[in-house]
Amino acid sequence: MSLFWNSQNILSCWTGYDFGESGSRDIRQINTTDLREFLQSMIDANFEPKSQSNYISNLKTMFNYFSEDIPHMPKFPKVSYQKKVKDVLTIEQQAKVYEFLPKEHLPIFIFLKYSASRPNEGAGLLWEDVHHDTKEIYVQHVITPDGKVKFGTKTKLIRKLMLIPEFEEILQRKDDSPLCFHRNGKPYNTKALEDIWNVAMEKAEKKYKIPRISLYPATKHTFIVDRLNAGWSYEEICAVTGHTNIPSAKGYGRYNLEKVGEIMRGKKEKPFIPSRPAAPLRKRMNLEKETEETDESGKTLATQSEKLTIQNHSESMVGRTGIEPVTY
Repeated sequence: MSLFWNSQNILSCWTGYDFGESGSRDIRQINTTDLREFLQSMIDANFEPKSQSNYISNLKTMFNYFSEDIPHMPKFPKVSYQKKVKDVLTIEQQAKVYEFLPKEHLPIFIFLKYSASRPNEGAGLLWEDVHHDTKEIYVQHVITPDGKVKFGTKTKLIRKLMLIPEFEEILQRKDDSPLCFHRNGKPYNTKALEDIWNVAMEKAEKKYKIPRISLYPATKHTFIVDRLNAGWSYEEICAVTGHTNIPSAKGYGRYNLEKVGEIMRGKKEKPFIPSRPAAPLRKRMNLEKETEETDESGKTLATQSEKLTIQNHSESMVGRTGIEPVTY
């Protein structure tokens, strides 16, 4: 593979920056100073810090690909920037917006709400991906901007979801289209879904004073924050959302305002412990029956059996804390 890249190729097509006066440059000749000048050119052109960071990161990825052919790897400048707060809605606010979604488009938005899928993943859901017999849904196709079905998602992973009751009605096949969601046979794409959402969002903003945010954060980001606040772990949430690493999902943890409030006040609320079936109930009943049967033989024997009942009951508890283990 050639190590030469002209001004129309990867080193300059992103920003128009030319690494070589002659129009081409061997990347083995690009040094740290060149990269610093490249960063400065983006700063002078008023590129957003996040864009600067992305371009530098992409360049670094390319250089790493050719690392065996580059004798002296240049040092890449670091770009730091203040990360923006992710836009989210509360579940209540989200429901207000859903009031204004047209009925004919509501099914795909219901799917996005509960599956935490990207808009193009919801639009790309095929009937072959839905299995009513096993209650499984496979998120593995997307719709491209030009309306074509493409296998493979952004994360390159196939997500297996459950066909939950909320999907039963919207995932009943009514026509011959291979797409689960479409507009008179034509596929949705991200732009079309955004346009529909923006109209509903505008109406909700006007009536309920809800802050206007775009579709993707209003569904996926809201899903993650709501589930975190409800107590699900990052690992459990990632099983649904398709995050390929836990740190990327942990960025949403700061939106759990209830926990933030507890930390600020220095008061931690006691965790709610749901009632659970008593694991040693059957054993305790047997011992109590034994006490009744042997009660006539003497008070001492009865007292001994009662003590044994209490001892067995405490040993079956988790850490002897009084919390009994779940049994199925």
